[in-house]
Amino acid sequence: MDIRSFSREMIQNCIKGSAKADKFENIRIIFSPIKIHDGNFKQACEIYGAIYGDDFDNVIIIEDSDEFLKKRLPMSSHDAYETPFGLVPVNDKARNELCDEEDDFFVDDEGFNSEMSLFHQLMMLQCSLNEFKVVSVQISKDERPAILRELAIVVSELHDLRNTLIVFCCDLESNKIEEFTRLQETIINSDRSNLFNAAFSEDATIEGRAAFVAGVLVATNWELGIEFIRSGSESDSLLAGIAFKAQL
Repeated sequence: MDIRSFSREMIQNCIKGSAKADKFENIRIIFSPIKIHDGNFKQACEIYGAIYGDDFDNVIIIEDSDEFLKKRLPMSSHDAYETPFGLVPVNDKARNELCDEEDDFFVDDEGFNSEMSLFHQLMMLQCSLNEFKVVSVQISKDERPAILRELAIVVSELHDLRNTLIVFCCDLESNKIEEFTRLQETIINSDRSNLFNAAFSEDATIEGRAAFVAGVLVATNWELGIEFIRSGSESDSLLAGIAFKAQL
């Protein structure tokens, strides 16, 4: 059973009862499981619990597409997205700014569908935040590293000083410890070259690898610390966590 069957009360109670992430402040990025369900629900609540009650003007949700899209970084043309908890307005100005800044961003509905991670994240956000606007960005399947670098640069520059939260949707199964360790080492060492190698190698098993890599690049550009958070469930994603600005 996935989050679309959960009540608002159930989600909010779990988020408010989370504890692992509440010591962190100045959170700018969330790495969230692509699909939120019974198995990883507690972990998702730990992550979103870190921003419970916060105020963000904008939320950008970035995810990989399962399809090869004509447009590399499409954003749907919708004015709002609907979940069981109501409508979430799209930030049309922020969406157009991305298009104006970089030619690979397009307002295009080719990859849009009701099974996107977008709708899982919106339900968590509706139970965590006050009013906010959203932009949904998809990354065409197996997009090349140059596009991910451009995505990270544009988002970093446009939203560095804005009150924006960015959600990157990605997964790595809990038994892939060796693969996770390789990825974590590249993050600790700020080793972008080996980050791409580890995430895009033939034996890599990350789901949403483009979104994950883009998230790490943005976190690095903003000099954020990354903390991966687990709940202890076998269904946890090893890549779920937050990125935050450390207090000086």
